[in-house]
Amino acid sequence: MFDFKPFYLKHVQKVFGVVYSYLLNQEDSEEVTQDVFLKVFEEFDSFRNESKISTWLYRIAVNQSLDFLRRKGREKRRFQNTELSGDVSSVVHLSSNTNADNDIRSNEVKKVYEDALSQLTEEQRSIFIMSNELGMTISEISGILEKPSNSITTAKHRAVKKLKEILLTNLGNNEKN
Repeated sequence: MFDFKPFYLKHVQKVFGVVYSYLLNQEDSEEVTQDVFLKVFEEFDSFRNESKISTWLYRIAVNQSLDFLRRKGREKRRFQNTELSGDVSSVVHLSSNTNADNDIRSNEVKKVYEDALSQLTEEQRSIFIMSNELGMTISEISGILEKPSNSITTAKHRAVKKLKEILLTNLGNNEKN
């Protein structure tokens, strides 16, 4: 018998992260994450062990996210409550101050980062977040998105390059103001 609760607790944060990388909205992502686990619970007997169960789960998360976007239309969403991480955090660190307005500066940097993420393609943003925010390997992302590893690596590289360019430009412009 499948023990659902430990499975849920083990995977809920990463599933939410995958969903959020597509929807860019806290409430919608929570709703779709619930839908993902409901679908997994209902269809667990159909899992064929052809891949890791986590790959199957995250693939469902991607599909549910895309279905949700199709239903809602492709309205612009803002990226909320994101922590700086990975390859772009060093760019942000270069322009941060250590004086009394650090909190204000931090919020400005976060907004620039969020805006930069929203300028990536859906695929680049998803790959970047899965890799840098959720700690997934290229191989795991490849299985989830059903794309070759070299395509994932290329998309991640392009996302990082584009984010660095956007952040350096925007943070540089903010420094001048």
